[in-house]
Amino acid sequence: MDVLTATQAPGIRIEWLDSNAQQVDTGRTDIAGFLGVAERGPMHTAVKVESMRQFRTTFGGHIEDGCLAYGVEGFFANGGRTCWVVRVADPAAARAARLRVQLPGARFVLEATSAGKWGEAIGVRSEWGPDGIAALVATEGNRAQRIDLAASNGLPRALDMLADDSPEPAPGDLVRPLPDQGTSGPAWVAAASPAAFLAGGDDGRKTLAARHFGGGAVRNPPVRWGIEALEPVDDIAIVAAPDLVLAGFPDPDDVRDAQLAILAHCMARHDRVALLDLPRVDVPTALALRDRLPDTSYGALYHPWIAVADPLGGRGDLRMMPPSAVVAGMVARCD
Repeated sequence: MDVLTATQAPGIRIEWLDSNAQQVDTGRTDIAGFLGVAERGPMHTAVKVESMRQFRTTFGGHIEDGCLAYGVEGFFANGGRTCWVVRVADPAAARAARLRVQLPGARFVLEATSAGKWGEAIGVRSEWGPDGIAALVATEGNRAQRIDLAASNGLPRALDMLADDSPEPAPGDLVRPLPDQGTSGPAWVAAASPAAFLAGGDDGRKTLAARHFGGGAVRNPPVRWGIEALEPVDDIAIVAAPDLVLAGFPDPDDVRDAQLAILAHCMARHDRVALLDLPRVDVPTALALRDRLPDTSYGALYHPWIAVADPLGGRGDLRMMPPSAVVAGMVARCD
């Protein structure tokens, strides 16, 4: 008797079913990881970003010598929904802008929340109350942060904030107070001068090298650089680093080594694909550069560059940039 006849016969029968149905959960394949140059934000640390507004809050806006902001904007405009962003810079050179503050009975340092020249645009002014300076207000553009100095247990509240050895700034903060541990330079006497600006910031871009994208160097203490910062993030399916070919590194072998490191990362994990770019060259040169990279299903190469709207220029101005981040948005939309 076949199965069809048996199940059609009248009466009672037993049919064994799997109560825990087996199905393969492939996870999301539309999440991208981007490496690039940004105005501000944590360096060599993966930050989850789900909108261009969130990117601007953490990493700043468009800059002339980097295309990370343009790429992330193109990613979202072309269908991307979620990405992880790593700001790449030379950590040995990058510094946060600072201001030494002198108050009656207290001296401390206000430091920008991330390294870069952007911090030198932060101005600090005193806000007076009936008993003296009640707060400091840090401003940059249309953003502001109030640092309350109201007395607590006889000490300015700013000193209470310094009890934590590494205070974590809140999202959107401009500065954080730190102990003044013999910092060189004159202090701003808040009671005598109405305002002052932070100084000494460095983007870490003048000494930026291709190896900062690829990582792999022996460092003491060990820290993650570039593509290594994406290693702890499991849900990434696409990796792109358009600034690697935009930065104008003089040795093409250094760029190739960094691209090989990105490919090796994807090939070792088996769960993501590298979208690589070529410099702005003619087709024969592009084909020659392509042949220097391995043929693998964990990588794809895109050429030529594309024109995108440039908010730094006048109305209707365009800027040429590598296409990988925009392609990542189209891939994410299809997935």
